[in-house]
Amino acid sequence: MIHKLSTLLLIAVLFISQTVFARVRPGIEVLLRDSLAVVNGKRVGLVTNQTGIDHLGNSSIDLLYGKPEVSLVRLFAPEHGIDGTGLAGERIENAVHESTGLVVTSLYHGARLIDPALLSGLDQILFDIQDIGIRPYTYVSTLAEVMKAARSANIEVIVLDRPNPLGGQLVSGLMLEPEWASFIGPYPVPYVHGMTVGELALLFNSEFGIDCRLRVIPVAGWSRNMSFPETGLPWVPTSPNVPTWDTAYGMAVTGALGELGTVAEAVGTASPFFMVGHPKLNARDLANRLNGLGADGVRFIPWTFRPTSGRWVDQRCHGVRILVLDPECFDPGKMQLELCRVLADNSQLGADLFTCPSQRTTMFDRAMGSDRPRLALQGGAGVASLLKTMKQDCITFRDTRSRFLLYREEP
Repeated sequence: MIHKLSTLLLIAVLFISQTVFARVRPGIEVLLRDSLAVVNGKRVGLVTNQTGIDHLGNSSIDLLYGKPEVSLVRLFAPEHGIDGTGLAGERIENAVHESTGLVVTSLYHGARLIDPALLSGLDQILFDIQDIGIRPYTYVSTLAEVMKAARSANIEVIVLDRPNPLGGQLVSGLMLEPEWASFIGPYPVPYVHGMTVGELALLFNSEFGIDCRLRVIPVAGWSRNMSFPETGLPWVPTSPNVPTWDTAYGMAVTGALGELGTVAEAVGTASPFFMVGHPKLNARDLANRLNGLGADGVRFIPWTFRPTSGRWVDQRCHGVRILVLDPECFDPGKMQLELCRVLADNSQLGADLFTCPSQRTTMFDRAMGSDRPRLALQGGAGVASLLKTMKQDCITFRDTRSRFLLYREEP
């Protein structure tokens, strides 16, 4: 009797766990399960990398290549390459995919624009890459350039959608100003936009005049208030310094600072972007200053670390570790500006924060989406007016993005 009850209990646990695990399905699975007719008989190209997988970890490349109804003829790789091993900014060369023998054409080789001739012979180009929900991450920039090239080549773009790991409700940070558009921010959206890749594609296509033939295969079972663990989907590091889904929270606060090269943002440690430091900083004083702001959902603890790569390699950097205690009330955009303000104070790094080559400050400005934060801090003006602008810009953007949301906005 006990053995029978144990067996029934095990079956019930397995059923419940499988039900939870099966809660969300990415666009690749929806395509293969419900929408295969969309690609049936078409010559298809696929823009993807190691993040293009189903809920069991099967590669989208293998899934499509193994379908007789699909003619997958070419692969395309973004920054970091088809396998995600390339370093940030490293040129990616063309290659041959090992298991399929397909040519892998690099879309990250020093030129921002994509030659439409690269798409010749294709009927459709599919995009299946996991984004992390912050503007400077280049995968959505690659998507925008693919859409432009596809428009010129008159072929259809199909985005296989995936969840935003930061959920679909958090909108935060400064809006990019058009004159600061670059490959780490092609269009005016806030630093944290709260949209999926498919929703961004719809926004780019309509609001910013790309006007390609576009179709989005949505995620099944996803809602905007889900954290990534709640999806039941496996997380694959999206690039060498994004090992976990929540790294995006840290990157939203410290990633732009890393462009300056004057402080370490913990790249080359086990917790990239969740720490910031410098050999000259007083860790306890910095933590006290930041905690004294009374920001919701976040805490700073004094921390010393030694990066194994990046800025201040193998040196003891004193600073803070960022603890996101309550993501629902955490405002990364506000914290980004406040952290910059405190570090630029004369009691901390002062002018040393921005003492770097001009190309570094340009990259910082591009990441921030404007030179106004840097100029304000260098001039001692603070960030109060920027915070007010940020709040209004996010309200305006929410109204704009509402027309392109594929998943219901939570009350």
